[in-house]
Amino acid sequence: MSEQGNGRACIFCGATDNLNREHLWPDWFNDVLPNVTDYTATTTLPGGEVRQWPQKRIAKQRIAYVCEPCNEGWMGKLESAAKPILAPMFCGRRQNLTRREQRILATWAFKTAAVGEYMDPENAVLPFEERAWLRRNGEPPKDSLVFITGVDDRWSGDAHFDTYRLVPDPDPSSGVPALSQKGYVATLVVKYVGLQVVWAKISDPGFNRERVARIWPMERTFEWPPGPILPVSGIPLFINTWRR
Repeated sequence: MSEQGNGRACIFCGATDNLNREHLWPDWFNDVLPNVTDYTATTTLPGGEVRQWPQKRIAKQRIAYVCEPCNEGWMGKLESAAKPILAPMFCGRRQNLTRREQRILATWAFKTAAVGEYMDPENAVLPFEERAWLRRNGEPPKDSLVFITGVDDRWSGDAHFDTYRLVPDPDPSSGVPALSQKGYVATLVVKYVGLQVVWAKISDPGFNRERVARIWPMERTFEWPPGPILPVSGIPLFINTWRR
């Protein structure tokens, strides 16, 4: 077993056998979103270099760091639980998000973010213990935040996955909240839905809660979207809120 999930080992359980190529986005996206033909995954490296993976089919991109038992076991069950919640939201339908549904969405988002980090495995910062916690407990680890918003689907791109790393700021006069260790931010924007996963020992930056709601740790039951949808001009701000 690879303790940190590095190399050719499953990033969730550490197994080195029966590895397969896990979809970043699940197959069912192609059925629910047949008209999404423009998808880009972007990661910003610690030094500022930007890498992109454009695709013409949303569920085509695969990442080879997940074992078959995880893929077909707890991850498959999670996809089955998330689909009936997410699918109507992708069509722009309002949805009352119960605490149970928020837990499912937050877990699904963190799982997707963890898989997506391995587009760039050399710079992965999520500890193996955090991913193993997700697998064992069926919820995001305690040092994580998950947010949701409604977005204007007229922005440039039908689907987008954006990741970047956070690093501790050595300048106490910078005015940003203190960060005690490296962190990771992943933002998933698909049609009308924006989900953001933050793994960092840092305080909530204080989003405009009229538009963005926190679903992990859960605060309340609410109807999605939590308020006015983000306009096109607000999507980059949502994605980049945590950049230091």
